[in-house]
Amino acid sequence: MSSRNVSASQAGAPRQQRPEGGEDRATVARVRVKEERRHAAEEVRGGGGLAGAAERGDVIEPLLVEVDQIYHLACPASPIFYKHNPVKTIKTNVIGTLNMLGLAKRVRARILLTSTSEVYGDPLEHPQTEAYWGNVNPIGVRSCYDEGKRVAETLMFDYHRQHGIEIRIARIFNTYGPRMNIDDGRVVSNFIAQAVR
Repeated sequence: MSSRNVSASQAGAPRQQRPEGGEDRATVARVRVKEERRHAAEEVRGGGGLAGAAERGDVIEPLLVEVDQIYHLACPASPIFYKHNPVKTIKTNVIGTLNMLGLAKRVRARILLTSTSEVYGDPLEHPQTEAYWGNVNPIGVRSCYDEGKRVAETLMFDYHRQHGIEIRIARIFNTYGPRMNIDDGRVVSNFIAQAVR
């Protein structure tokens, strides 16, 4: 039996206006859909040659599909966005992760969570080891993102320990891509903006 992909991500999602007039992408759910359930999702090709089925929606809403793998990539990562809408940011991290884990539990799917170096906050040691717990301000402006990702990682391990869910967590540092705005506020876009000035 072959399967299809679905990941929770922002790539390719409908755009929403930011208060400054720029745009931010809404979250998208993309999962690995079992072949016999293919009618539940539209066929897509893309994402680095990845072929699969896509379900568009917001991960803070439950997703009812049959899957065998889940790639949870969803979260507004731009400082501009999470400063404007911190509640949406933490809801995407916490409720979105709970929804993806609930789906993984229901269908016994493997799940990958993309996390971030922000779980370390303002680290007191450089470089950070996997054993380092971090130095995060729980009430700062960016804590909705930092703490949200920390809670998401905690939930992943809790579901693994309590329900036997097969989990993976990737802490990705300094992501960038073709849809990144020059005024995104992340390190790569800041370097590019400074280079072109």
